[in-house]
Amino acid sequence: MLGKTVLEWCVSKFIFNKKIQNIVLVINKEQRKHLNNLKLEKKIIITVGGKTRHNSVVNGLKALKPQSPDYVLIHDGARPLVALSTIDEVIKKLSIKNAVVPVIPVNDSLKHITNNYINKTIEKTDIYAVQTPQGFNYKDICNIYKRQTTNDNKDDSEVFEKFGNKVYTIKGDPQNIKITQKEDMNIVYNSLKSNMLTKVGIGYDVHKFTKGKYVKIFGIKIPYTHSLLGHSDADVGIHSLMDSILGALAKGDIGHHFPSNEKKWKNANSSNLLKKVFEILNNMNGLIVHTDTNIICEKPIIKKYIPKMQLHISKILKLNIDSVSIKATTTEGLGYLGRKEGIAAQTITTIKLYK
Repeated sequence: MLGKTVLEWCVSKFIFNKKIQNIVLVINKEQRKHLNNLKLEKKIIITVGGKTRHNSVVNGLKALKPQSPDYVLIHDGARPLVALSTIDEVIKKLSIKNAVVPVIPVNDSLKHITNNYINKTIEKTDIYAVQTPQGFNYKDICNIYKRQTTNDNKDDSEVFEKFGNKVYTIKGDPQNIKITQKEDMNIVYNSLKSNMLTKVGIGYDVHKFTKGKYVKIFGIKIPYTHSLLGHSDADVGIHSLMDSILGALAKGDIGHHFPSNEKKWKNANSSNLLKKVFEILNNMNGLIVHTDTNIICEKPIIKKYIPKMQLHISKILKLNIDSVSIKATTTEGLGYLGRKEGIAAQTITTIKLYK
């Protein structure tokens, strides 16, 4: 769905929140094979669920035990439209409350129906629909689940309140729907699409030759009679790519983020710098659609190394390799590049930015 699975859209709302230390994905054991296609972050823990929601939550809580968290958020993986503000508000209120859940008022009339006939009208005054994420004091929710003998609870706040505990509510978001029916997928798709802007960024970089035995372009070392001169590793391809991403985000250039007068960036691996730029993109809810680079030089011959370059960049940016275009060209002997004084790269990157 728009370049990500529903699960990835869901997880993306949590993974770059600095207040969240770990994420547990509770999955059906048959679904584990599908996770191989996801580029999972180190902070994500995978565990297998149970036959009921109750069992799955218990397994998820147990998986967090080694981390000894103070609080835990429990969220439905089928709610990819959860707002970042809702997550932040739940976390904020957990500093003063033991349990926090988002709710929305029920505006429609409620009816109890049997065999397609209405047999009862339900009073909707003070009736609210409960959403996720639901936040709890970790020790409290673990202890309560240990005491719970049945597994027919509808949500975690129900378990919490059954034992006489107070559950604090905050304003939920009507957009935070749970995918239940097939038609819900269309609602989620249209919501994501309508809240995405297309942005394009251009990057350019050039480095001159110096003494050495290889050049490094897009993370791949290419044997040559010279190397490229730069404050970091002078990876001209990655530098132009980073600038194009930052340009699409209107976040300056690599000189702003990694100044050449700072010692910590001396001889830095540009692949690691690209990961930092990718983190900026993710923090802004951005998604790379396609990137296209021209490597401009007379020598060395780049062509045979391009597949390795594409693979390396696709792994860092979590892209399908078909969305990473790298080409090589010359200036037909013209100018400083034609005189074999260095290598240049120009990149255009298209992103989708989730508003």
